[in-house]
Amino acid sequence: MDRLRPLVLLTCAALVFGVAVAGRLVSASRGLPESRYWATKVAHRADADIVLAGCSRIYSGLSPGAMSPLLPRRRIVNFGFSACAYSPAYMDAVERVLDPSAPDPVVVLGIAPHNFLAGAAAQNQFTVSGTASLQTLWWDRRFGGVFDPVDVGALGGRLRGYQVTCTFHTDGWAARRMTPGDPSAYLPMVRQTYARERVSPALVRGLIDRTRKWRRAGVRVYALRVPVAPAILQEEDKLSGMDMAVFRRSFAAAGGRWLSIDEAGLGTFDGSHLRDACAVVYSGRVAQCVAADAAPAGTRRRNQ
Repeated sequence: MDRLRPLVLLTCAALVFGVAVAGRLVSASRGLPESRYWATKVAHRADADIVLAGCSRIYSGLSPGAMSPLLPRRRIVNFGFSACAYSPAYMDAVERVLDPSAPDPVVVLGIAPHNFLAGAAAQNQFTVSGTASLQTLWWDRRFGGVFDPVDVGALGGRLRGYQVTCTFHTDGWAARRMTPGDPSAYLPMVRQTYARERVSPALVRGLIDRTRKWRRAGVRVYALRVPVAPAILQEEDKLSGMDMAVFRRSFAAAGGRWLSIDEAGLGTFDGSHLRDACAVVYSGRVAQCVAADAAPAGTRRRNQ
């Protein structure tokens, strides 16, 4: 019996592991488990020709896979993080994702007023992932989500009468949808956010200065505002304290190019984030603009 005990314990452990994995597969969205998604994303180093930067509107709204056909042989990484702001630390990280040997490096910046809030700069998904221990990141990149049999986010949504579906991709895109959709769902958060704080001019200047630095180094820098519901757009512009027209002029003076993307036929699932199918369409339109603006081969360079 004593000799059988190790075999029994091993069998029980295997069964527990199998149940956990099966439960996770049944309850979670497709793709990477969320913890593995963030750990994989924050680990990118010098492995991209094109970096897509910003908050959840970027990581939900721009699919590298949908952009690749129009930008062939380019390594595209979605480096967006929830509630992310353009802090110096985040912009340093964006630089580290770009391959120094890329002949025509590109950064695409998602711009929204909340990207320039001091509170967001201090605490967001990037700061959480970036300050995790090496041991935690190592574990999450390999086994993250395996032992989480219940998808708490999905369960909470069902209890409130809706279902959120999310597929986390290795290229950094999160394909998301909500059933039923609600284009006004995000509106209370907008009002609460800007009742607490308004846009920091220092953070805006920081991004403009970094754009100038990147352009001097030969990096093409683009900015865009991912489509949102009209009511969200109106409230952000009214309450945030950010003048988008002034920002666009400053951005252009620093060498960046603002992309005005056709929004026809695009819709959000919560007023603030593109539905997965619309994100695919939008990504293709963005890629088409970037490809059309490609620098001539003889002028591509990056000074270190």
